[in-house]
Amino acid sequence: MDMDIVRRRAVRSPSNGCQEGPGQSPHTTYPPTMISFGLSVTVIAVVKLPHSRHVILPASVLLGGSTSTLYPICVANAHDQMPSDQAVAVSGRLILIDGLGSILGPLIGTTMMAHFTINGPFYVMAALSLLLALIAVTRGLATTSPISQERPFEILTPQATSLAHDLLAHVPTPQKLE
Repeated sequence: MDMDIVRRRAVRSPSNGCQEGPGQSPHTTYPPTMISFGLSVTVIAVVKLPHSRHVILPASVLLGGSTSTLYPICVANAHDQMPSDQAVAVSGRLILIDGLGSILGPLIGTTMMAHFTINGPFYVMAALSLLLALIAVTRGLATTSPISQERPFEILTPQATSLAHDLLAHVPTPQKLE
């Protein structure tokens, strides 16, 4: 690989990790926004489409996939936005918010089921995912990307191979059974 390409890929900003090059926008709000909008559309599709096996099965796969990927992507996005010395505090707050959601979710879901039948929790999911998408879009428009700065980049020599060779040199070979 050409060293100039390696150097360009190693351009880092203080809080956003690797970028493609100096001054380029990292577009960090796109993944949570797209997943949130996709989750809203999928939830509405699950509620409104006919409840046959051919329709509900793919929609529920999309629903489960977008639900299970939303939290890790939002956590990664939050950590990309924070300086490294605040990573533990940000992680603690995110875990607290996730725990509060686990406590309040069933309470809100049962209340919504009482008013809107079985579709109540789906309406809450659609509304909250749309709210998350709107917050992500407005924050993405209101914030500017940090200034990129050059950092030295060196390719490290491989060390694991020599360590494994040294460890295997002291392992006795198995005896053959006769």
